[in-house]
Amino acid sequence: MICHHRPSLPKINLCNRILNACKKLSCISATKVHGHESPAVGGKRICGSSRGWLIVADKTSAITLENPLRGLKIQLPPFCPAAGKQELVHKAILSSDPETQEQDYSVMIIYGENRELARYDSGNKTWTMLQEAGSFYDDIISHKINFYAVDGYGRVVRCEKSNVKEIAGPWFFKGNRVYLVVIEEQLSLIIRHWKNNPVSGQKITHKFEVYDLDGPENWVHTDLDGWSVFVGQNQSLAVRVAGSNILKGNCIYFTDDNGDLHKNSITDGRDQGVFDVEDETISSLRCYLQDFPPRGVWPQSIWLEK
Repeated sequence: MICHHRPSLPKINLCNRILNACKKLSCISATKVHGHESPAVGGKRICGSSRGWLIVADKTSAITLENPLRGLKIQLPPFCPAAGKQELVHKAILSSDPETQEQDYSVMIIYGENRELARYDSGNKTWTMLQEAGSFYDDIISHKINFYAVDGYGRVVRCEKSNVKEIAGPWFFKGNRVYLVVIEEQLSLIIRHWKNNPVSGQKITHKFEVYDLDGPENWVHTDLDGWSVFVGQNQSLAVRVAGSNILKGNCIYFTDDNGDLHKNSITDGRDQGVFDVEDETISSLRCYLQDFPPRGVWPQSIWLEK
């Protein structure tokens, strides 16, 4: 299932039924799924979205780029960190649109049991393992010509080709997953907090916190000040909502990217919604309300930037 904004808005969101060959488009403001088919990915796992593309990996870690709105597909060379070894790709993003920058785009991934970083460059068609970056990463984004990554301790690095530079050291915070997002050239950190669902016993989101980076050792607690932020398996993105009658400012729109914990549980995809930073309340995404029953299987979802 793909959910998207009206064409006048700069961003769309995409919800896909992972490991299912059929996905549908639905407006984020709608209460019923409708619309178009996206390309089948049968048996593969969508591990990221960026620049309007899905990054899809199969069980052998072979990675394919698919653009569901333009019907395009690009097969990347095999990702093989060690001979005969298969690694789970946790998350993947693009530096730029491969259709317009065919020989000058890169793919960054978080992979393996230790959640390390690797990079593919289209110019030389090679994968580079960024072992000097360390491990246990939660999120990656691209901004201008560089990639940025944050680990589970809040440490942020900037990846310039094969060079990795720490721009913010680890710090103590209470939270379960961290995301990076750029809002008006400001690098911000989104911290996601889970709690146990007393009914299912699984982890669900109960709040977020937002921090701006003010120097290499100083994160300042803040709000979103008229912006909406979209987080999940996608590259995190921010949308200014001034003049929009669809989005609400100072809110975080989130989908379930906790597949490592859920595995094949019937509650996959249920941890989604809209978090209001000001009053710390969560409401459901409207495009889910009528099409997916309170009980049963919900599709995992992923936002897509147009």
